[in-house]
Amino acid sequence: MFITTYYCKVHIIVPQIFYLLFLLFCLAPGVAVRTSNMAPMTTDDPEYVALLQQFQRDINRLFDTADRNNRKRGLTKLAEDLPWGSKRQKALRLLLTNQVVGPVCTLVADPTEKCRELSLKLLKLIIEKIKFSPELLNSLVETLCARISGREQNTFAEVSEELRLVVVQLLGGLFDCHRDQQSVEGGEESVELPAALADTLLVTFTRALQD
Repeated sequence: MFITTYYCKVHIIVPQIFYLLFLLFCLAPGVAVRTSNMAPMTTDDPEYVALLQQFQRDINRLFDTADRNNRKRGLTKLAEDLPWGSKRQKALRLLLTNQVVGPVCTLVADPTEKCRELSLKLLKLIIEKIKFSPELLNSLVETLCARISGREQNTFAEVSEELRLVVVQLLGGLFDCHRDQQSVEGGEESVELPAALADTLLVTFTRALQD
């Protein structure tokens, strides 16, 4: 058992962490994050309103602190039923940014392990779909780092080895998606990433390597 755990840490988790360090170097403070100047969809757009009405019940389930089964159902339904591959991408991105990513980030620290697992699964889909502002990028990094370090107030470090690995992989996916967006979008203005983001990541990597 010890040998299996050690192999997993050395050959899976540690390479993931060093890959993240490389990405962090590429996005270090002082490197511009490009944000699009294109006019975004607004919350009164009929397409967005229709999508919100369709999934409002499932979104509300994420806030049900009394019933873990209701939270699990909401996470499952959103992951399965949101129009990930449809033509309504602008409306979907706005819905994810305004209504979904916030409660999902809360649920990655849910007391129930299954809820944490489902929230990380849904967060992976969200990361692959939304466009990042510097504020949202920093918020997501802080949320994921807290799952390893346990530094956030009133939260705990993830106890499941499998879910800790998922968290590290999500951090890598987050920066991969963000880097890809930088390379393809035009008409941008420069915004610098906060130095605190780099500090948070370095503390988290140190905690993960010592775990």
